[in-house]
Formats: sequence, structure tokens, C-alpha cells
Amino acid sequence: MSDRRVPTAAYHGLRWLVGVVAATAIIAVTSPCFVRSYLPRPYDTDRNVRVLQPGSNYRWRSEGYASTTIGPHGMPGLSELPDDDPASIRLAFWGDSQAEGVCVADHQKVASVVAEVSGQDIALLPLARSGDNANDWICQIAGIEATLGPAAHVFLVVELSDWAVPVETVATESATSRAADEWENQIAAWCPAFVIHASRNLVTDAETGGLRTLRFRPRWGQPAPAAASPIQEQEPPVAPYAAQLDRLRSVTDRPCLFLYAPKFPSIARGRIVQKDSDAKAFDAFERLARERGYAVVDLRDSMRRSVQSGRWPRGFHNGQFGVGHYNATGNQLIARAIADTFATGVVGH
Repeated sequence: MSDRRVPTAAYHGLRWLVGVVAATAIIAVTSPCFVRSYLPRPYDTDRNVRVLQPGSNYRWRSEGYASTTIGPHGMPGLSELPDDDPASIRLAFWGDSQAEGVCVADHQKVASVVAEVSGQDIALLPLARSGDNANDWICQIAGIEATLGPAAHVFLVVELSDWAVPVETVATESATSRAADEWENQIAAWCPAFVIHASRNLVTDAETGGLRTLRFRPRWGQPAPAAASPIQEQEPPVAPYAAQLDRLRSVTDRPCLFLYAPKFPSIARGRIVQKDSDAKAFDAFERLARERGYAVVDLRDSMRRSVQSGRWPRGFHNGQFGVGHYNATGNQLIARAIADTFATGVVGH
């Protein structure tokens, strides 16, 4: 007769608890290698927007593998403000996540490369924020000119839709929104990044940004396939472009440079796409910008030549070439275009 005892429920519960704690500890220790960081976003009174916490490091992992120093006024990749050297020129650099450049190391970002290739003659102030559009940039210009005194403004135009949005004035934060933002900041400051990341993936759909739905749901009948409508080329949104450019002229009299750097060339379904779907829209935008005295530089030819030489300006080792954000090559092409444009005097300052 055997004296072996059958494990009790308490024993199994203890083993389960130890396993959960040990597995969570392993994930917590290794998560910085695989999970992006989540930083508090304090309100910057000079820019009138929320920015990443100055003095912190922002870790990015999903596309590219880099850490970004967050400088004064939430500027990515700039540890401190450049010296007020009368021999150099300060430029305000605006854009969305493509200009923000958190996918590449600080020394590979546009601001660092511009300083290097210009021999420190140009100090670029990286003011880009992910998700921003013309409304956000224009509303910040007055405060930045009063505080940092840039001689000119540079706008990286990757998606022309950012300039086709209806004119809106960014409203001052309400007490309710301020309280909600502070609550989110507290979570970002005290909650581990892997917990926030896991919660977001559990609740939201990464592709749509909306709430996640069940993959398997009861369904009766087969939905009829939607009829495919022919793709028609739409007319450029000239009126919104003009309204935003006129508004830009009303808030600053300083020179402005628009760098057109669309997601081009690209790779789709295994083929290299050499056609810019926004070519007609860009022609309209360029004409309107030049009519208002703004300089416009088209980077499509330099991007095409770079691809022909085997150096894709977008894509990373943990992603796909020709897709996503600008890599070190793309940042270098953009930086050299800025340095060359101001060196040749195309934009006055």
C-alpha cells in the first residue's frame, strides 16, 4: 500500500501563484528590450501643447530599435538648447512622427545630421510630435518665436493630408481634460511600461485604434460581398491648402521651407511602386506655397536615386524595407536637403 499523498488544492494554488510571480518577474526584467516606454506628457506653456517629459529617455522598439533623449520643450534628440551663436542660424523643424524620428538614434536624427553636415552653422530645433498636423504646428509658432527665436521654419511634408485639414484653433485645456491628462501622466510615471502595453493590446485594436472586438462571434447567413467601386483620382483639396497657408502667413513673417518627402518609393505586394499617388496634389500645394513666397524642395528624385543604389530611406531590420518611418538613410537625405537649401541661399534668413 502506497503512502503517497495526493497534492491538495492549496498546493496547486501555491504552485500556480509562484509560476505567475516568476513569469511576471521575467517579463518585467526583459521588457525594456522589447517594449517601448511610456512617458508623462507635461503641458509646455511656451508651446501651448503637451510634450514628452524633458530630461527623460524615450525607448522605441516596434520599428527600429533606439532610445531618444527628450530635451527642453519636449524636443526629441536634443539634450540642451544650442548656443545662441550669431554665426549660426536657428531653424524650427516641424512635422509628425516621421520628423520626430524616435526610430533612429539621436546622432542619426535630422537635427544632428544637419549640424554635422553644415559644420555647426545650422541649429535645428526638433519640434515635431507624432500625430500632429498643420493646426498643431501653426498654433505653436508664436510661442516658439518668442521663446527660441528661430530665423525660419522648416516643415517636413510626408502626407499632404496634414495640410488639408479644416482650420482649427487648438483650444486651451479645460479642467476636465487637464485632470484626465494628469491621471494618464500618473499612470505613465508609476506603472511599468509592459503593463501599459499589455493593457492597450488587450483593450484596443492596434490597426484601427478602436476597441478590440471578438474574433469569433455568432453570425447568421453570409454577408454579401461589397461591390468594388472603381478608383478615381480625386481633385486636390486646393481650398484647405490655401486656407492653412494663408493662416501660416498671418502668424509669422519669417521664411518657411517645405520639404516634400512622401512615402516614395514604396514596396507593395512584393513590387516596387515608383508612382507618387499624391503627385497631382503636390503640384497644387507647391503652386500655392510659392505664390505666398514660400520655398519648396521636392525630395522624390533623391529618394529614388537612393533606392536605385540599394539604400532604402524607409524600413528597418525588424520591419520591411520601403514601409514605415524614415531610417538613418532617410533622415540623412532630409538633413542634407535642409543644409544645402540654406547654404545656397534659396531661403532667406
